[in-house]
Amino acid sequence: MDGEGETSLVVVVVDFNEKAWVERSERLGKENGLKEDENNKRLENSLTLPEIIDSVQAFLQSVLLLNRDNDVAVYAAFPDGSCRLLYPDFRSQTKIIETGQIHYKVSKRLKLAVRASGELLVGNYEYKSSLAASLSCAICYCNRLKEKYEKAAHGTQSLVPRSRILLLNVSEEDPTQYIATLNTAFAAQKLGIPIDVCDFSSKGSSLLQQLAHLTGSLLVRSTSENSSAALTQLLWTVFLPDLNSRKQLKLPDQPPMIMEAACFCHKKMINRGYVCSVCLSVFCEPSLKCATCGNRVRISTK
Repeated sequence: MDGEGETSLVVVVVDFNEKAWVERSERLGKENGLKEDENNKRLENSLTLPEIIDSVQAFLQSVLLLNRDNDVAVYAAFPDGSCRLLYPDFRSQTKIIETGQIHYKVSKRLKLAVRASGELLVGNYEYKSSLAASLSCAICYCNRLKEKYEKAAHGTQSLVPRSRILLLNVSEEDPTQYIATLNTAFAAQKLGIPIDVCDFSSKGSSLLQQLAHLTGSLLVRSTSENSSAALTQLLWTVFLPDLNSRKQLKLPDQPPMIMEAACFCHKKMINRGYVCSVCLSVFCEPSLKCATCGNRVRISTK
């Protein structure tokens, strides 16, 4: 699928909100009519973090098999607002391509991360979205490797990989992440880094729609995939092809754009609001003074 002489850098950002993954599996189990005494059977056929890592590992191995010069990375977005690079390990100077090694490295670093913050998996924490933080780290990683490859290529652009990011999201939309996430979208747009989105949340997200739209990439809502095999098939058939190959393929139809914005005052998603003429801040309620830049607004009473 990669063009001749073209290489790719694929960075996968995985939402590690285990509580949200479990709730999704329970919801799909109820929709499929499973009874309470079928709980064990339902859990066996549900998407849990180990199954997700298995699918991501299969996807990354496929990316590496397409071109020997392709590169991959995995970030984990934790529900406490933090994110961590699970693969690769910068202490290692060799690229590990052997089957199972990516899974081993990711699993090992995941255990270390969970051990350092064990309260995350038992729910004794205050949820804080790490969407913008993890995407920012992924963009910085892409830019860092681009500069590294450009120095090694000595001006030969064909040897510099084209970067793209894949986000696997299950958490519901958090309006407080709106401004920061759009800033990452504009940064990715300027650097030419598409951000593909595979959304597993129950309600969908207008913010993720705008993220994919601004970066010229794909958004796929996964409403029925509830097994590792189904997720792997989805990743292979939709997100594995590179940017050039996608032009020749029939890709999933994109949902209608919902151009909502989050107000700067209460972080609520709104369709109509008040915009400061100086800094373009959006507010859901009128005010005589902009809370962002301090500009005084004259409101006509006629």
